[in-house]
Amino acid sequence: MSGHGAPARVIVCDDSPDLRAVVRMVLERDGTLQVVGEAGDASGAVALAASERPDVIVLDLTMPGAEPDALVSAVRMGAPDAGLIVYSGIAPHRARDMLGDRGDVLHVPKTSPPRDLVAAVRSVTER
Repeated sequence: MSGHGAPARVIVCDDSPDLRAVVRMVLERDGTLQVVGEAGDASGAVALAASERPDVIVLDLTMPGAEPDALVSAVRMGAPDAGLIVYSGIAPHRARDMLGDRGDVLHVPKTSPPRDLVAAVRSVTER
């Protein structure tokens, strides 16, 4: 993760530009997090993960262009050390079913208060 007091580097991947803008604002307002890129589809998310090598990936599970499990695997391949937070409108039990046995992925429902997303991102940067 980022060292020496540098902000943790985060990418935000969601097909809604408005939601990406809100997530960017919420995360950067924290002061310890810096959004270094955004993607609106699966191929963009995979390319961004590989090029930016972020500390944390905030990922919508139902992005255009890939099935959820394949998308998670692909972004993991591009940024294997990044913390991964699935930020999705999918019910938590369905998200768990879609992700299978991935204990290294946190799920934050989009219906959660913004502070829950910030707390989740910060928690994976402290690992």
